[in-house]
Amino acid sequence: MHKNRRRGPIALVPVALLLLGVGCGDDPSGSGESGSTGDAPADTDDGDDESTGDPTEDAATESDSDSPADSTTGTDPTDPTDDTGPGMLEPGMPPVTGTCPTFTEGDLMFNPAGIEPRLVRIWMDDIAYEGGGRLQFYFHGTGGSPAEAEWGFNHYDRNNIDLVTAAGGIVVAPYNDPATGMFPWWLTNGDRDDDLLLMDEIVACAVSELGIDPRRIHSSGFSAGGMHTSKASFLRSVYLASVVIYSGGFVAPGYAPWDTQPDNDFAAMVVHGGVNDTYGGSVQFLQMSHWYIEQLQESGRFAIECDHGEGHSIGPQQNLVHQFFEDHPFGAKPYAGGLPEGFGPVCFLP
Repeated sequence: MHKNRRRGPIALVPVALLLLGVGCGDDPSGSGESGSTGDAPADTDDGDDESTGDPTEDAATESDSDSPADSTTGTDPTDPTDDTGPGMLEPGMPPVTGTCPTFTEGDLMFNPAGIEPRLVRIWMDDIAYEGGGRLQFYFHGTGGSPAEAEWGFNHYDRNNIDLVTAAGGIVVAPYNDPATGMFPWWLTNGDRDDDLLLMDEIVACAVSELGIDPRRIHSSGFSAGGMHTSKASFLRSVYLASVVIYSGGFVAPGYAPWDTQPDNDFAAMVVHGGVNDTYGGSVQFLQMSHWYIEQLQESGRFAIECDHGEGHSIGPQQNLVHQFFEDHPFGAKPYAGGLPEGFGPVCFLP
């Protein structure tokens, strides 16, 4: 499988330097649609979109040299399913461009350079200030809100957000920019990079202020938010370790956005509701999910597919999502030889 070698001018800061400075009207429950995702977006991207979210910065400085990493990582460099050992690729961290807020549970305002300030819902505990936790994004569907993350990550028998925060991690769900129009995220039906700039600023501030683990940055989203996350997985492959797509994907066969770090074989869990995962008669999320998986495979990435068969909804896989993120830090491929017990038969290797 070939790699798409297009890279972008997103400015990056080597992880080691950062650590030294750190002390869709969609009804995700499936109980009935409360609105519409609209007709299938007419995506105008041609696959050569070089919108990265920070065009004013200089070319990237990436930590993919041959210099060995710290040998105390505990990884086995001979393990072909493990890309975290000595000499392996490091994630590239964006710089802080505005004033970071004081991190606390609740709604916080972020101030990325070049766009208007944006409100973001944060779930966290004070233990996050001890550093080393994960950062987990969630992007809601059309007509939704950041509170949708509660359904996207929690299951009726377990609060997975609490598990993330108790381990020092943070869950992040932005409010959408009302200027986007029909869809909540700019990438759903275009290539404007405002939401990518917001992601960059959140990541940069979380590394700077909390010391989150740069190898454990993940993203998920449902419907319009899943379409955003599908694009962002390529456009921010420079730091995303793994993604979960709920009823998202790409809008055309053979399409993939610009790949900022083609050497990062990030992992993707692609969840859909089967043949009934449609809306408005024209949005076919099963097909869009398969087009996304095809591009993941074409670029050498690892994907698992989950068909919960419940139509256009998030489905019941939240506990598996939590495990998937836990098992897939930056560069890890633990499922390459087969899925763990509990994933089948709904989830499988495509």
